[in-house]
Amino acid sequence: LYLRTQGKRTIISTGTATNACVQSTALEGWHKGYYSILVSDCVESPDQDLHEAILRNWEGRFGFVSTSSKIMNLWGDRPLKEE
Repeated sequence: LYLRTQGKRTIISTGTATNACVQSTALEGWHKGYYSILVSDCVESPDQDLHEAILRNWEGRFGFVSTSSKIMNLWGDRPLKEE
């Protein structure tokens, strides 16, 4: 509700347990109509095979996978424009 009232349209997910908490949060956002991005170098899992499978599946079916450097280069040091 807060994100909607602020006019936000994108969710960027980071954290541990790519195959559990991170994926669940990103998927919830996707179900609610947000552009949902997983940051590949800011997520992890104890099981590397699961981690990589989630990233491949996410990019192929639900949203986007990017790196933190690509996101920072895109946004840079400039203030974000209000949408």
